[in-house]
Amino acid sequence: MTFKQLKLNENKTEFMVVGKRNGLRNLGYIQRDMNNDSVSISSKARDLDVILDCNLSLNAQINNVIKTAGYRLRNIVFIKKYLDENSVKKLVINCVNTRFDYCNSVHYNLPKVQLKKL
Repeated sequence: MTFKQLKLNENKTEFMVVGKRNGLRNLGYIQRDMNNDSVSISSKARDLDVILDCNLSLNAQINNVIKTAGYRLRNIVFIKKYLDENSVKKLVINCVNTRFDYCNSVHYNLPKVQLKKL
């Protein structure tokens, strides 16, 4: 990367090892050096607002979707008294349903226990 005069941003660069829980436990702490910049290992990484964890179980992603959808629903409840019913329905569809639909293909073939949360 140095010949192209590029430098890693240590605050934004994440390094993640993916594997089964038992295998990752045996690894311990890992630190990776890339062109004299140390990048420590992360248990989860965010890309395009999708959170992937090191076990690829998507628990963090599902919890984040639930949290942000709940936040948006609570905000709609506060202004609901100033709107008619049709406008409230449009707000819910635009603000909450889009959060569930965004990148929903990553939820394909997940266990029913996790999908039930959504």
